[in-house]
Amino acid sequence: MEDNVQQNAELTNDEKLEAIEKQLAEQRTNWGDRIVTLVKTLNNVENLSDSQVTMLSYRQMIIDQLAKLNIRLRKIKSSYERSYKTKLLDYYNHDYKMSDKHKDAAVIADLHYIKKQINFIEIQIDYYSECVRTLDQMAWAIKNRINIATI
Repeated sequence: MEDNVQQNAELTNDEKLEAIEKQLAEQRTNWGDRIVTLVKTLNNVENLSDSQVTMLSYRQMIIDQLAKLNIRLRKIKSSYERSYKTKLLDYYNHDYKMSDKHKDAAVIADLHYIKKQINFIEIQIDYYSECVRTLDQMAWAIKNRINIATI
């Protein structure tokens, strides 16, 4: 455990960003595969009830993930805003011969790590939102499939 903490402390910000990006990409791949597999089960009328249960389960799991990501996003944005203010004040308090525009650009450059985290989470939120829309459309497809089968 201590080795793991020490290894994490030794990672650079870019390495941490790469690890975050990789983890989020794996999650997207995992959910994409699950949804594709679920869509393929719609061909069999006998398994539609199982497909419906699975679809509802997946939808709820994704909504839970969306809630967690939105909370995390708000925390990171709050941290970014605090850090931005602190860094900007630091640039103004020191005798840097920079224009306001250059100070602002320097602060943004200093905080690029946090900004990239925000972008990664926003991308993940968009992806999960699209998954929920897909699952909602799948619910209608299942309903229509059941209606056609009962005719």
